[in-house]
Amino acid sequence: MDVRSNISHKTKQVVITGMGAITPLGLDMNNIHARMCLGETGISSISKFSTDNFKIKCAGEVRGFDAQNYGVDPNYIHRLSDINLWGCAAADIAIKDAGLNLQTNPIKDASHEAKNRHLRFGVSVGTGHTDFSAILDALNQSQNGESGIRFNPKQIPANLFSRSRPASTASLISIRYGLAGPMLCANAASATGAVNIMNAADAIHLNRADVMLAGGADSGVNPLTAAVFQMNKSGSCANQCLPFDENRDGVVLGEGSCVLVLEELEHALQRDADIYGVINGYGTSNDCFDMTRIPTSAPGLSDAINLCLKDADISQEQIEYINVHGTATKLNDIAETYAVNNAFTLSPKVSGFKGYTGHMLGACGAFEVAMTLYSMAKK
Repeated sequence: MDVRSNISHKTKQVVITGMGAITPLGLDMNNIHARMCLGETGISSISKFSTDNFKIKCAGEVRGFDAQNYGVDPNYIHRLSDINLWGCAAADIAIKDAGLNLQTNPIKDASHEAKNRHLRFGVSVGTGHTDFSAILDALNQSQNGESGIRFNPKQIPANLFSRSRPASTASLISIRYGLAGPMLCANAASATGAVNIMNAADAIHLNRADVMLAGGADSGVNPLTAAVFQMNKSGSCANQCLPFDENRDGVVLGEGSCVLVLEELEHALQRDADIYGVINGYGTSNDCFDMTRIPTSAPGLSDAINLCLKDADISQEQIEYINVHGTATKLNDIAETYAVNNAFTLSPKVSGFKGYTGHMLGACGAFEVAMTLYSMAKK
């Protein structure tokens, strides 16, 4: 038997039909885009914790956010982390932007099954790291109460794991909208949002879903993350983000969320959906070098660019713009510059967004895809 005769090479085409973001620069795409065009920034002095013992004193904080505006039960808000709430809000915005009619299920208890279940709808949303804010809050609570007890287990909230694990936000989005298809969660540091988009696109390509909500939610604005970035010298002590600048001294931490609606092309056309863009391909590879540092020759990044062009079946001459990571760290900016110059004979236009928002960690990959597409739509 020739098994090759039974192998199907058919794949579905994937388009983006909706997007939503909660960022330090604003809470809706139009406002965020408008402020970027004006050269405004969401980076300011940290208000979430005392920076008296820190050299890092500025970050991109989400401000003016009220989860009730996105339909979250006010009696349940205190049981969710900020990351959870931002992710649910970004999903809500994206679903409405895509024109999808998805009724919400309550997430405040598990006493009944979801009324609405959509088997061909899924979610792929992650957080770059464990939610350190939830862990720190729990540890602080454990030291309160009975005198003389350094760690009081009675003060640890029973739902700590549900709040802090990287898959929590994906789980909540799936429950809230009855997304009974694939529930995925890539946990890939700064690449988290982008990898979740790749995984969601693959789910549609392989005909496992018609619609996927994809992206990330994260926060680096807490004392533990700030301390790590200060100690490993990747955080800006000048408290300004200057990607590719001679005077750059590191990244400015940020926070927020971004979720995109990925949809199978025919499914989108049948409901006459507006389309922001098409996912033609992607490339992924690594340097096999170090867990945090990147070599200046950036072999993994160069390979990823070439694999992306091959996967999309387009030439380098067709690329007019690249949105780069642009962390303003000494090594990353050199490596990205090398990779772009190595992959392209004539360098396309290049820019990044972290000077506006700070580094949104696990959310940045999704947000930068969304804002690039939104800017093209507004052009």
